[in-house]
Amino acid sequence: MSEMIAINIDGRDVSVPKGTTIFDAARMNGIAIPTLCHQQNQTPVGVCRVCVVDVGARVYAASCIRECEPGMKVKTDTPAVVKARTTLVEMLMSDHPTPCARQENSGDCELETMAKAAGVAAPRFARRLSPRGRDDSSLSIAVDHEACILCDRCIRGCDEVKKNNVIGRSGRGYTLIVPSPTTTEVPPTLTPVTSAPATLTRT
Repeated sequence: MSEMIAINIDGRDVSVPKGTTIFDAARMNGIAIPTLCHQQNQTPVGVCRVCVVDVGARVYAASCIRECEPGMKVKTDTPAVVKARTTLVEMLMSDHPTPCARQENSGDCELETMAKAAGVAAPRFARRLSPRGRDDSSLSIAVDHEACILCDRCIRGCDEVKKNNVIGRSGRGYTLIVPSPTTTEVPPTLTPVTSAPATLTRT
């Protein structure tokens, strides 16, 4: 039998098995935390950071990868946390075509749906100057790099679900893309830019 630990989420005392992530602990107790990069059948990676929560530390924690600790007090929906998530969505939308092809064809782009719910219309952040374009070089996989937010769900789906291991990340900074299996190099139109990941601090 798994060891149980007690934590508090949004003022509610709950017990979860040791090793449970904050995201799963919240989900198990009917508390929804938004996410873009996480799916239950894939290893969590904390790439999109939209699932951030306040655990009382200097910076917000990505709930999909942060494990619960005994006595931990988690806040998932304070104004400051919601503001941080909205800023993250704005940043993602600044490089995302609106509407993207998926939104036009099926109306179920998760990012655009989240942006609309958060009231994000015109992002405050400048769009990247180097277009990433579209990759149709593969007969089986078409990649619209303009709409891709590098959530890695396709990579983990390929590796962990289908066990094919044929796609992965390529490049660094602004040149970072998820190429199709037939792509051998980063498009030459992209200018390499190395940037450090953003850190969300409590306010």
